Amino acid sequence: MFEKDLPGAIENYSLSIKFDDQNFETYYWRGVAFYRLENFESALSDLDLAIEINPHHFESYRMVDYILARDQQWDKIINYWNKFLELEPNHAAAYLERAGTHYHNKDFENALGDLKKSCELGNQEACKRYEGFKAKQ
Repeated sequence: MFEKDLPGAIENYSLSIKFDDQNFETYYWRGVAFYRLENFESALSDLDLAIEINPHHFESYRMVDYILARDQQWDKIINYWNKFLELEPNHAAAYLERAGTHYHNKDFENALGDLKKSCELGNQEACKRYEGFKAKQ
C-alpha cells in the first residue's frame, strides 16, 4: 500500500474496482486505507464488501473488529466472529479474537471457552492467556 499517499492509494484501489469489482483484496486494502485516514464508515463498508465476496478472509474480520471496538460494539463484533467461525470452525486465531471480545464485553465464561478452544487448536498465546485467566478465577 502507498503509506505516504493514502488518498492516492484509495484512488488507485477505486480504479481497480472499476475493472474488477469482485476482487475482495482490493476492497480489503482500500478499507485499510480508509481506516488509516480515520474514515471508519467507508472502511467498514469496504470490509463488508470484502467479506461478502470472500467470507473466509480472516483479516477482513479482524479489521472490522478494530473499527467496531473503537465504539465498544462488542455484540456486533461477536456476530462477525460467529459468522466467520461457522465457515472456519478450526481457526485458532479467530477463537482468540472472539475470546478478547467476550472479555471486553465482560462475558468471562465465553471468553474462557474460546481461549480453551483456541489453545486446543494449537494457539500458544491462547494457552498462556487461558492458564492466566483460570488462575485468576
